[in-house]
Amino acid sequence: MLSEDEKEFVNVKIVDVQTNLTPTEILLHIEIQNNFREPIWIVNDDWFVWKKEGEKIHISLAREKMRPGVEVFGYFNPNRKKVGPQETFYRKLKLIFPLRLNMIWNKEDKVRLSPGKYQLKATVGYGFEEKFDDIKSENIEQDILNWQKKSTSEYVTITVT
Repeated sequence: MLSEDEKEFVNVKIVDVQTNLTPTEILLHIEIQNNFREPIWIVNDDWFVWKKEGEKIHISLAREKMRPGVEVFGYFNPNRKKVGPQETFYRKLKLIFPLRLNMIWNKEDKVRLSPGKYQLKATVGYGFEEKFDDIKSENIEQDILNWQKKSTSEYVTITVT
């Protein structure tokens, strides 16, 4: 678990939001800044976890726990991107609605947003070791979750038309 001071060492910020009218599309530009004195490895998978409560949306690009009851044929390690000390990694995330989601981590396979304003934040996962060679547990998912730290952006406003 990171201390309050350490949480400041990986800054996640949604630096730009672009919306188009047809189809409903939102493009997020996410900045991930490594302020540690050592490299980190950002989880860089192609999918994410979607959580929505009212007008609040949380997108997690971190590796999350699989949904209860989901069975997979072999658990795979997350893709990772090395970010050196004092370096910044930029990630673009395109949301096209209806938005298709991965059912291993999400309750729904598709979500839609009604027109309106929403508050959105993003979480990224990272670790200090590149490889998972030491993982020999029967619960690989838990080993990866133990390896991973998380950092979350502030909310930004998005508008769906």
